[in-house]
Amino acid sequence: MIISERRPGRTLGGRQVGDEAPTFQLVPRSLLLWVALVAMGLFAWAPSAAAQDLPNLRAESVDAPLEAVSGSQISVEVELSVPGTPAAGAFSYRLLLTPNGAVSSGFAIGTFGPVSLAAGQTETFTAVATIPGNVSGRFFIAVEVDPANAVLERNELDNTKASASDLFIRSPMPSLVGSQPVLETPEARVGDAVSFSLRVSNAGELAADVPVALYLRPLGSRTEARPATPIVSRLDLELARRSVSVGPGQTVQVGLSGLLPAGLSVGDYVVGAFIDPEGTVTETVVVDNLVVASAALNIYEETLELVTDGLPGAAQFVPFFVRLESSGGNGHYSYRLVQSTLPEGLTLSRSGDNAGVISGTPVRFGGYPLEIEVESRGLVHRKRLQLDVADSPLELTIVTPDLPAGTLSLDYDIALAAAGGQPNYTWSVSGGRLPPGLDIGTDGVISGVPLKDGEFTIEITVKDANGTVVVREFTITVEAPNVVILTGRVPTLPLLEAVDFQVIASGGQEPYGWTALSDPPPGLRLTEDGRLEGTPSQVGRFALRVQVTDSSEAESQDTGLLQVEIADVGPFEIITQRLDPGPVRVEFVREIRVEGGVEPIEWSFAPGNGLPSDFTLETAGRTATIRGNSVRSVAHGFTLRAEDAAGRQREGTFAIRIDQFTAPPVAAGCSATETSGSPLLLLFGLLVLGFLRRLSRRA
Repeated sequence: MIISERRPGRTLGGRQVGDEAPTFQLVPRSLLLWVALVAMGLFAWAPSAAAQDLPNLRAESVDAPLEAVSGSQISVEVELSVPGTPAAGAFSYRLLLTPNGAVSSGFAIGTFGPVSLAAGQTETFTAVATIPGNVSGRFFIAVEVDPANAVLERNELDNTKASASDLFIRSPMPSLVGSQPVLETPEARVGDAVSFSLRVSNAGELAADVPVALYLRPLGSRTEARPATPIVSRLDLELARRSVSVGPGQTVQVGLSGLLPAGLSVGDYVVGAFIDPEGTVTETVVVDNLVVASAALNIYEETLELVTDGLPGAAQFVPFFVRLESSGGNGHYSYRLVQSTLPEGLTLSRSGDNAGVISGTPVRFGGYPLEIEVESRGLVHRKRLQLDVADSPLELTIVTPDLPAGTLSLDYDIALAAAGGQPNYTWSVSGGRLPPGLDIGTDGVISGVPLKDGEFTIEITVKDANGTVVVREFTITVEAPNVVILTGRVPTLPLLEAVDFQVIASGGQEPYGWTALSDPPPGLRLTEDGRLEGTPSQVGRFALRVQVTDSSEAESQDTGLLQVEIADVGPFEIITQRLDPGPVRVEFVREIRVEGGVEPIEWSFAPGNGLPSDFTLETAGRTATIRGNSVRSVAHGFTLRAEDAAGRQREGTFAIRIDQFTAPPVAAGCSATETSGSPLLLLFGLLVLGFLRRLSRRA
């Protein structure tokens, strides 16, 4: 313990000096030393014990959409928790866009709160953030809990979390959709004005000024197969066109009208509308830019005529076929016999696709006067025709007039016919030679696949049951079919890898000769034998127009458009993740580098991006240098784009941060597990020991 005493006065220089001031003595000194050590221990223990009572905020998950539009709002769900105790007071959280999932390389798109959580509570919060209008590409959404350090925590390492999947941010663009054209009148005459209406909607984010064009295409004549799903193309007759402006989310009613030009035949026509037929507007989806009316337009005439003037002669027991022809009306014809009958064995198809067809095998000879009536759109026309059926000749005769031409490499099948004599008949080739690949059966059927083109003269023999023989000479012409290019789209080709792809054609006479009518993709060439070979040196989609010519005397040709896509593959990446911050009034020099790619590398800013006025971008090969010197704090984000000589593009989002130079403050939310008070406690202890030692010396 500490005691004090007064010493008696002394005489100094003839003067009486009073009692001296009391003195102190450490009794014992070791006791005071122990007291100081205990005090230091209490100070050191206090922050550690307090840390056990601090909460812990944790970011559990981030659920963000997969696609968004620049300048639009997105809804993000974040799951936050306070594991353990105690509860957390009010705090905020913020969302960031980051190219690689790290908060340090991202930039904030919104701060939300305040919120609070009870001890042990897990809660999901929904935040609506706005994507900056000048940002595009792929980013992760990250959440940072308590960015203002409002809550003193025992662990801040779990305060951030990034979304599992990246978010694709695209620029705003229109998306045009049309409704089925509506015909105001279902039928019209040549020269009449016809009107249609449809709605054009814009489901995109940008307004669009686009043309809308109306096309007509014949639905199919009676002798043609009608498609199950009628369609039109831009090669069909364009009837009308007009331009419209459609804002985002807007629907515009469009009316179109045009005159039916001369030369159109009567019948049904498909009506289709193309929105932006030339593809001048970039859209998110273009497959819905063609719409077809559900009802056909019928073109008619106010007159009707059965134009067939005479019927060919028929023969007993010989197959017969003829089609009656009419004009005018609406193209839909119905036929019937008026007070007359066809020879036994023949029938008249009254309506449908075979309307007006007289066919069959007559079994009685003679002359048959016919009165035939055709009806269309309420109009009626009658005509008298004569059908003569010749008596079956007594002598055996080959009645097949000529052999039809065949096509190289295509099936050939024709049945020869005979009349007279005594059935049954036996057929054979008695002279000449059939084209290679063809053969004749005893039933008179010539069939097979011709393997050589040209003209072949043969003698055909038929023998009846009585042994009577008739010989007749025929000529079969085998023609080379027109050559056709079958390849339309080339499989995706990898960049900077050797390619050898064969373009396919069919028909005609091989070998084929190939010619490129437009420039092939960079690095590739089209050989004379139709191989696309080389090493692609530029990414993108290319259209290559080619021509093929066969080796026949007619030199049949075909042209086609090959769609060639060169894939963006191979190493080429921006390897710099973030730019370290710098102080004011100190030159800021940071490098952004790429790896891979084909030099030269072109550096540029994404649209709407740039640097502050005090900073410049210097480029040299694979390195871009940001250089500047600011006298004030700066926080500026930008997106930099690198493009190599092969056309590959990569983007990186960075931030320039310039801060005032100050000593780093002790944040309120710093982890209490750090012994930030230890130096102060040590200094305090040393001061106490020094003070006590000084007192002991004076004692």
